[in-house]
Amino acid sequence: MKLVITYYTDRFSILRSIWKMRDSQPQTNARSDCVTQADLGGRIVVLDLEEMEIENERRVRTPFGVTTDGSRIFVATGADQWTARADGSLIRVYNMSLEQIGSIDNKLFNDIHNITYHVGKDQRPEIVVTSTGIDTVLAVGLDGVTTFTWGAIDHGYNTTSLGAQRFLRDNADHRYCNYPTPSHTTHVNTAFQQGNRVYATLCKQGRIIRIHRDTGRADVIIEGLNYPHSFLPVNDRQFIVCDTTYVGSGYSKERYGRVLIYDTSFNPVITIEDDFCWVQHAFPAELHGAPVFIIADSNNSRLVFYGLDGRKIGECRYNPEWRISSFVPL
Repeated sequence: MKLVITYYTDRFSILRSIWKMRDSQPQTNARSDCVTQADLGGRIVVLDLEEMEIENERRVRTPFGVTTDGSRIFVATGADQWTARADGSLIRVYNMSLEQIGSIDNKLFNDIHNITYHVGKDQRPEIVVTSTGIDTVLAVGLDGVTTFTWGAIDHGYNTTSLGAQRFLRDNADHRYCNYPTPSHTTHVNTAFQQGNRVYATLCKQGRIIRIHRDTGRADVIIEGLNYPHSFLPVNDRQFIVCDTTYVGSGYSKERYGRVLIYDTSFNPVITIEDDFCWVQHAFPAELHGAPVFIIADSNNSRLVFYGLDGRKIGECRYNPEWRISSFVPL
């Protein structure tokens, strides 16, 4: 089994200094995250899970979400002209050797956090996208044409955490706009489609929603989470969610976050708690022929492996200068 992993920076010390400067500024909707002004690097890595060795890697500007159709790898990244365009405003297409063979572009792309592959109507492939910068979930064909949009701002989530009303300009090309996190109303993070329903995480509300693609109606199916990031299907009976900033008994500034497994009625059936610090992503895979859950423990710079019963099996550490975003089995 192999994983393709995105590290949105491989110069984390630079990003950490940017965050420190940002956090010294007043909390306003106009506060800049300063990301596009710095060369943060970034890389895509193919990891051999059996040998725990890097098999291949590719340097690219700020790669975030990643998905695959089995013969191609799709990665949301910054554009080559990164000082002019927003991060997460392009989807690059690679072959299995990490050679770029194409790209997918759309003016609704801004600060894409995650992408998932989906075969839509008439067996046409789509990429389901969280355009986090504009609080929008969309689907695009491989030609970049929009096939579905759901904007949180248009569905009752129009107030930022600072109490301001958010508006987006009609017909704007959002690829060339900078929308700092305080201006987001939901910070929508992960989305995928099953049947005719799209599931998405609303980080700021601590919710998972299910969107009816035909009508746009969104039902809250899970709430009470703490800044959830990834929410993905394990199989046809279970879902896995990263409760990223959950704080339990005995937790601290250096220990927080957990992973929950839900059944199809969205009841938690397994809870995985450990000495995590910012659980970024979790996904099912195989390790030495056995099914496992792989959890990205971001601030501790490691992937951690658990059996299906929630018991820890092992871990794989990586360079602390690499900040993980996402991964998917190949």
